[in-house]
Amino acid sequence: MGANARGGDPGNPGYLPADSTELPLESAKYWEFGVIGGFLFSTIEGDLTEDHSYLANFSAGLYGTTSLFPPLGLVVELYYARMGTGFASIADSKRHLNYLVLPVMFSYEFNPGMSLGIGPYFGYLLSAQDQGDDFTEDITDLIARLDVGVKIGVYFQVSRAMELAVSFNRGFINTQRGGRTGTFKHYNQSIMFTTSLNLTELLK
Repeated sequence: MGANARGGDPGNPGYLPADSTELPLESAKYWEFGVIGGFLFSTIEGDLTEDHSYLANFSAGLYGTTSLFPPLGLVVELYYARMGTGFASIADSKRHLNYLVLPVMFSYEFNPGMSLGIGPYFGYLLSAQDQGDDFTEDITDLIARLDVGVKIGVYFQVSRAMELAVSFNRGFINTQRGGRTGTFKHYNQSIMFTTSLNLTELLK
């Protein structure tokens, strides 16, 4: 998702002669923006999580990307993600954790159209529920508001305006805040499959 450096030429309006005191506009750093969304499989790892299972959920949001110096770039995302876990020992029982997530990643283009991204993410809990066949319980007060972890992803550029990605996310902060499970240590974990559309390219 890193922006490629664009070179100038005499026929390009952004081109300036070599003896100019100003940088060519086309070689200056710029940001590109777009939308990102997809689905994810999330679970909660840690103490007494043997009966936890991966839960299918979704995410959607925005992103911005810029080239630092080829082949390195910077990617910033902001998206809503519904995370949580299933409970294998209780049929149809789930824990939903709803986050606003901000990853900040460095990207490295190791092959044309393919890049690796890695960096921290910061998540803010919006709400949390335990849900079953015949009950829904709000547990927001029992879950830590802040989640911090690492995101590692591989990105595949399908076209100038579309990119596919698969990423792994692991939290480092105990999600348990207190109450009946406050002594346990639980950490968010997920695998994401996303599609991003570069609005900067589409709106040219």
